[in-house]
Amino acid sequence: MAILESRSLILIGFNTDYQRLEVEEISGQWNVYDFRMNFILYFLCSKLMRFNLTKKIVTNYYKYRKKRLPISNYKVIVTDDPIDMYGIHAFEKKDVKVLMRNSVLGDDKLLSIFSGYSVYSFDPKDCEDYGFEVMKQFIPCAEKIQEYCSDKYKVDFFFLGLDKGRGVYLNSLEKKLNDFGFTTKFLVKSPPIGFFQKIDKWIKGVPKYKMLTYQDNLNNVSECRCIVELVQEGQSGITLRTLEAMFFKKKLITNNKEILGSEVFVSNNILYVESLDEIEEDSIRNFINSPYENYPSSTLKKYTISENLREIILRD
Repeated sequence: MAILESRSLILIGFNTDYQRLEVEEISGQWNVYDFRMNFILYFLCSKLMRFNLTKKIVTNYYKYRKKRLPISNYKVIVTDDPIDMYGIHAFEKKDVKVLMRNSVLGDDKLLSIFSGYSVYSFDPKDCEDYGFEVMKQFIPCAEKIQEYCSDKYKVDFFFLGLDKGRGVYLNSLEKKLNDFGFTTKFLVKSPPIGFFQKIDKWIKGVPKYKMLTYQDNLNNVSECRCIVELVQEGQSGITLRTLEAMFFKKKLITNNKEILGSEVFVSNNILYVESLDEIEEDSIRNFINSPYENYPSSTLKKYTISENLREIILRD
């Protein structure tokens, strides 16, 4: 602990709503400097990407912020935000830790930017392919779970995610569960593309184009009996949906084969299915009605952001 207490954390790229929850949780345990660009500068940088000016602007911005720091002993935690990630060039490599939140999927530009830095990823395959260091998936708000917990179920099964070509599959799954007599809430979203879809979003209010906040997601999770997860090809490792199920004490149906044999797999809590054809009414009903097995607090602790950052910093 003495090592941690003598250091401060500079956070860069923690911009999404769930990352703001992470900042709040981290701030209770470290001396945090939350570096964020204002909206206008961030928007400007996003529009200048095609002219190769973004790297220079972002780097100089964070160099300016660094000069104004009242400390000299710190670690910089950078996410793979498409704009803020250039901020790493304002700091010495030895001080930077990169958190890869998404799978690389062969993104040469991303790999080039982070070359030579300590990069940590949730994805075991990316770690193997690109030499990243493995870190556990973590839930953003472990200390605030009770604020979202509800004892009242509104639906049996809940899904939230982007279409990404999975819409037909998810519609079939929802219909099958409904035919079994279960209630469902499947929110399959699609970012609006082009002028007319944006009109549908902003003027007509078409539901599939309206993105939910992470807080909305947590409220939905708290009001269901079971979370449905459908991972995409190439995705590996324990997912955030799995952790939401664990921390909220919900059942989970998933096609994530990586979960089998892991410490989080408990047959009463998690049902692995490879395809729709495997889902039968009796097996689903037996699963959903079986008693939930609580995870030890020592297991849950491993999947908090505070514990993960502590391990990453102590690896020096």
